[in-house]
Amino acid sequence: VETTFWEDGTLKWEYHYYLHQERNDQIKEGWARRYSKTGELVSKGKYKEDEEHGLWVGYRWGGKVWNETEFSHGTRVGRDFTYFENGQVSRERHYVDGKIE
Repeated sequence: VETTFWEDGTLKWEYHYYLHQERNDQIKEGWARRYSKTGELVSKGKYKEDEEHGLWVGYRWGGKVWNETEFSHGTRVGRDFTYFENGQVSRERHYVDGKIE
């Protein structure tokens, strides 16, 4: 697990990775979480071969879901939802190969 921090020491990112031997580089693989400077969860999702893959969820201040987006190998696919503060859908879009359909 790799972790990065804001200047004040508050957790900023945490994610799983593996070391790519040929490139001598970290490749994100598995779950990831990003936090605000105040420590609140901003987004969470998964990586596959260093690209967003599967469902990513974004959060408003206070922990309410703001957005849900599906990715396949770093490209938006399927339905994308944005929510009002009360939890009702404010916008729904459908993506095919990263483009709004």
